[in-house]
Amino acid sequence: MGRMGHAANYADCVELEFLLDTCPQEYQNLEMVMDEYDYSWDQIGQEAHYNQFEVDEIKEAYEELQQAFYVATGLKVSAHYHNHEDEGDRYDEVDGLYFHVEGVYQLSAAGERNKDNITRRFFVTFG
Repeated sequence: MGRMGHAANYADCVELEFLLDTCPQEYQNLEMVMDEYDYSWDQIGQEAHYNQFEVDEIKEAYEELQQAFYVATGLKVSAHYHNHEDEGDRYDEVDGLYFHVEGVYQLSAAGERNKDNITRRFFVTFG
């Protein structure tokens, strides 16, 4: 039987307003489809997190927003959901819906040369 414990996570986040500013047409289209199916942003985060959309039109509008954001910024964005009371800790900086972007960082020249010997590790502490 396995033991339970804390696990470290991180996300490079953007705000919902940034998505609206960057991709207004796709953002508004997604909100229109959300209204049609009585969806909340929290539902988008939960379903996108597990890649299990209940409504095809919601998934399509969400993916169009992702694609438009990538074209505009060069970054991949995805919605996620975290409930810090059920799955985390009171010190979590994420609670509820959040948008994670990928492709933000690149290695330095020295890091690139030595990347096969470098491992990023995370840890948590009690305090």
